[in-house]
Amino acid sequence: METVKPWFYKPRKSRFGLDDGPKKGKRYNSLHWSPEENLKYVDFLKVYSDLVNGDTLQKRKYHLNRMLSKHIGSRSPVQCRSHHQKMMKAFQTPEAIIAHFYQQDDESAKPSSHTDEPVSYS
Repeated sequence: METVKPWFYKPRKSRFGLDDGPKKGKRYNSLHWSPEENLKYVDFLKVYSDLVNGDTLQKRKYHLNRMLSKHIGSRSPVQCRSHHQKMMKAFQTPEAIIAHFYQQDDESAKPSSHTDEPVSYS
């Protein structure tokens, strides 16, 4: 009687070897957009507002998402396109996006109303 060998997992050998080290290529951030990335995004909108407001053919001609990705540095063109679409859906115009982010900066720069003086309850 023939014995049946138990099944076991045998990993496939890759043609590059098992220990090639880290993958080559640029690594992009996959978390939420940081405030620094958002400020770079807003700066890009200010500098290239004529392209951002242009038609689709103009955006494709100048590879707008690639330019934005290079400007930010830590995001892929696809992530930049998705973020821009989300912002445009929420604010409708690049000017509104810029105003929103600069309004947030102004509010954070204001001194708080808290003082160290004792409060009198007379």
